[in-house]
Amino acid sequence: MQFSAISFELLKCRSFFVAICLLGMYALAGCSQGQAFKSSVVGKVTLDDQPVPQGSIVLIDQAGKLATSALEPDGGYSLRCSPGSYHIAIAPPPPPDPFAPKSSETKVNVVKIPSKYRDVGTSGLTIDVKEGENTFDVQLAPSPQRK
Repeated sequence: MQFSAISFELLKCRSFFVAICLLGMYALAGCSQGQAFKSSVVGKVTLDDQPVPQGSIVLIDQAGKLATSALEPDGGYSLRCSPGSYHIAIAPPPPPDPFAPKSSETKVNVVKIPSKYRDVGTSGLTIDVKEGENTFDVQLAPSPQRK
């Protein structure tokens, strides 16, 4: 049986996919080992009083532990983490896949997140998460217009 170049490439892609999945499962198992998340945080992210319908909210503490959540179409998010102080960033959605088939689904308006909010070091956003349920709405200010 001979393998063509296409089937070899397909085999490499499948192997890579399996390796990534295994690595992801290993990482998730390591993160939750001995840790019980005792807190939850819910809220909405808005920019100029309008919901940010795509992207992610990222919380990071001084030890480098992350908590993330994808933003819902109404700007809402929900995540679980340990109690503590966190710096916050709002990540934009990934760019659209240029190879994906074009669909007739309604597209969500992409909101341009000001660059200062994309980095925990420059966003100026922080939260002190207490044990139990926490609510934290994030209100982003638009970038100043250049003249």
